[in-house]
Amino acid sequence: MAYCLKCSNSTTLPTFPEELLLEVTNQLQLVDLLSICETDRHIRKIHLKTLQSITFDDLEQIVDCCKMFLLCPEVVKSVKELQIVGGPYTRLKQWQQTLADGIRKLANLQSLNIVDSQELFSFISNDAYFPHLTTCALPCGPGVDSFLKRHSTTISHLRVLPALDGPGWECCEDYDTDWHMPEGCHAQRLHMPNLKIFAGPLVVAYSVIPYSKVHTATIYWGESRTISFRDALAAFAQSTVPIVELRNIMWSMNTDLLVAVAEEIPQLKRLLFRKLSSAANDDDFLENMYRVRELPSLEFVGFDTKRLAAWSEL
Repeated sequence: MAYCLKCSNSTTLPTFPEELLLEVTNQLQLVDLLSICETDRHIRKIHLKTLQSITFDDLEQIVDCCKMFLLCPEVVKSVKELQIVGGPYTRLKQWQQTLADGIRKLANLQSLNIVDSQELFSFISNDAYFPHLTTCALPCGPGVDSFLKRHSTTISHLRVLPALDGPGWECCEDYDTDWHMPEGCHAQRLHMPNLKIFAGPLVVAYSVIPYSKVHTATIYWGESRTISFRDALAAFAQSTVPIVELRNIMWSMNTDLLVAVAEEIPQLKRLLFRKLSSAANDDDFLENMYRVRELPSLEFVGFDTKRLAAWSEL
């Protein structure tokens, strides 16, 4: 839809009713809206709420807006949520400094979703700090540990999932961080006292769930584990609140998990399983479901082999 505003020489855009201003300016590209907001206080005031949540899905848009972030400190203060979706993006490297500097400017950021791009996350993972960050979705891989250490006291919702430009779930089993564990070693603990909801690989869960406030957990168990089901769930049981929902992403169903659930977290209300492989040999697992069905608080047990889209939602 196109708009053409005709006005006398004495009439300026900000004199129009707020409803009309919103209707017109909402048709603009985000970078253009940011420019107008920076040059006109009235328009900036009525758009502050609109600018609280920003989603990027195009590299040119990301670069232009990061340039604008560097030029518009007043507007940047209003941004509370940033989501960068899609990819993989080519030519990211040539804009590394602009992207990193622009995103770092978002000092009031509360929610960051950058899970789709491991390369983009690598630009900010080592030194970016957002003092008000409570919710984040990160790509599993290098840099996750250092980023979480800087935000360990503020984050309440955390997802660590495969990036679109990464190798898939395999990256959650073997990446070079403080959590990568040679056989026989244990994960380094990271105290996250306000964490309430977690989704990610076992190696991260084992580190961050103990002594947190996690009540809902989604765990990717991996094909090869250095931590047993029982040890892992015993660690999860150290959450300062009862874990009432446990979602399990697995390559194959293992009855040892059912035994460990019954022994270590009997207060569960919801227990769900999703299998990554297409192998149909689950009879033994299903026959052992009785081990958890009699848990006193259990309200729902689910078993699903569909694709993983639903697991990315917290």
